[in-house]
Amino acid sequence: MKRVLFATLVMFSLAVFATQAPFHKDVDDRFKTLENTTGVTFPQTDPKETAGYSYMRTIKVQYDAAVDGGTADTSYALGVTVPDDSIIIESNFRVTGTVVSSSDNTIAFTCESSGDIIAAIDMTDYATSSYRHGAITATPASSALLSDGCEIRAEIGSGTTGVTAGKIDLFLKVLSSDY
Repeated sequence: MKRVLFATLVMFSLAVFATQAPFHKDVDDRFKTLENTTGVTFPQTDPKETAGYSYMRTIKVQYDAAVDGGTADTSYALGVTVPDDSIIIESNFRVTGTVVSSSDNTIAFTCESSGDIIAAIDMTDYATSSYRHGAITATPASSALLSDGCEIRAEIGSGTTGVTAGKIDLFLKVLSSDY
C-alpha cells in the first residue's frame, strides 16, 4: 500500500511539474504576451535629448599589416573615430594572426597621444588568440576623457623591416552620450 501511495505521489508531482512554466505566473504571462504580439516597436530616443543618460559601447578595430601597412616609424589610421565627449574606460587586444617582424618592431595603439590605448610592445611575443589588457584598464586613473573625440591609429615603432604580417583586434569600452 505504501508503495502504491508513493508511486501515485511521484506521478502526481511529475505531472504538476511538467505542466508548470519555469517562471512565476506573472512573468510567464508577460513572456506570452510578447511572444504573441507582432510588430512591437520600442521608442527610440535621441541620447542628446535625454538628460542624464549615457551609453556604454564596445568598439572593435582591426589592424591588419597586409591591409593597413607595417612600415617602421609610421602611423596608420584604422578608420574608426571615437565620438566627442566620450570616456574610454577599458582597452584590450587579441592577436588573431601571427605578427611577424624580423627586427622586433613594436606596435602601439593611439587615440590622443602615443600609446595611450596600448603602449608600444613587441606583438611578436604574443601567440595567436592571445588576449591582453591595454593601457586603459577600467580604473579611473587610466580612463581617457575625450572632449574632441579621436581617430584610432596603429603606430609601428622603429626597426629595419617593420611589421610584415599579422592581425590584431582592438576592443575599446566607451561611455558616451553621443551615439
